Amino acid sequence: ISPSAVEAKPEIGVPADIGSDDGATLALGNSGAFSGFPALVVDGGIAHVVAEVHGEGSSSVLYRRRNADGSWSAPMDLVPGSLQARFPKIAVRGDSVWVAWQDGRAGEKPHRPAIYLRHSADGGRHWEKEIALRTLSGRAEHPDLALLADGTPVVAWQEISAGNPFDVMLQRVGIDAQPLNLSRDGKNFHAASANDTRSALYPASVWPVLAVASDGRVAIAWQDNRTDKDPLWTGGTGYGKGTDPDNWQIMLRTLAPGATAWSAPASLGSDDRADRHPALTFTTDGRLVAAWDSKTLSSSGVNLSVLSALSTDGGVQWSAPVAVAEDVTAMSQWPKLGRAADGNAQLVWYDNRAADWRWRVMSATLSENTWSNGRLI
Repeated sequence: ISPSAVEAKPEIGVPADIGSDDGATLALGNSGAFSGFPALVVDGGIAHVVAEVHGEGSSSVLYRRRNADGSWSAPMDLVPGSLQARFPKIAVRGDSVWVAWQDGRAGEKPHRPAIYLRHSADGGRHWEKEIALRTLSGRAEHPDLALLADGTPVVAWQEISAGNPFDVMLQRVGIDAQPLNLSRDGKNFHAASANDTRSALYPASVWPVLAVASDGRVAIAWQDNRTDKDPLWTGGTGYGKGTDPDNWQIMLRTLAPGATAWSAPASLGSDDRADRHPALTFTTDGRLVAAWDSKTLSSSGVNLSVLSALSTDGGVQWSAPVAVAEDVTAMSQWPKLGRAADGNAQLVWYDNRAADWRWRVMSATLSENTWSNGRLI
């Protein structure tokens, strides 16, 4: 506390920003206000983008399209009836555009977010009424969205309710009468005993992501801590402290074209690492590529790196994970996967290896089965 302004004098001065103009243009939101968690799809030369945009006491989902000639449509609020719309995802196939989001329009008392959908049949120019896909006496959160070849939306999300752990749910809209719980198989959970409140066991399955192949195969991945001794807790009677972070692993299931039963859950993680924040994509030739960020089981003093593995048989067998553009002195996290123009996988992530300490986006592409060197954008 000082009666006058104080000029900070850091022990080590922050380096000057060495960044250059990256050519980015403002897509949604206003300078000085929060706009984030964007999702982008490019189809037929047209870019469709959605994002969470904060206003006065509200968060909305805004949509905008950039036409092939570079012109932009006016921003459109897809959820005018809600004050708490968050984490949108978008999927496009021709003129059919679908958007999914997490919606807390019931307010904070109690906090009960639901999963909503909205559809446009004319490329985002006009929109049909909202669809409440999943509401429950609990929380349905963080949706992901993909479209089958016939345009059927596939939606995945995480949810929790009284007496249940976080689970990953999936529904093919118009096909599945009810959401499918894809993470419950093999999961053990129970409430705490009356003698030890730390004895509760509620493994969490969260952050689901989807990918759909051209032949109709569907893949879903999520992060899961069921193999941790005391998931989501810090210890237990008789053995003291637990792991921090948990022993998170990447779990994955697939649905073959025309099949009705999903494959058994497979794990891509390692027991000596926290493997989190998965990403998935199919290449044009049908390879399934996964990526995630990973670190040793230490709460501090270690860096995150981005790992990747791929399957050439639709998710049955997987290659050993490899680090992508690894720099042991840098933090690399939150990977996202998509298809590049040549049909191969393209990976982007959040990285701080720049000499000026700034966080930037980094990118790499997959050629054959080898990742390129990372490039800071």
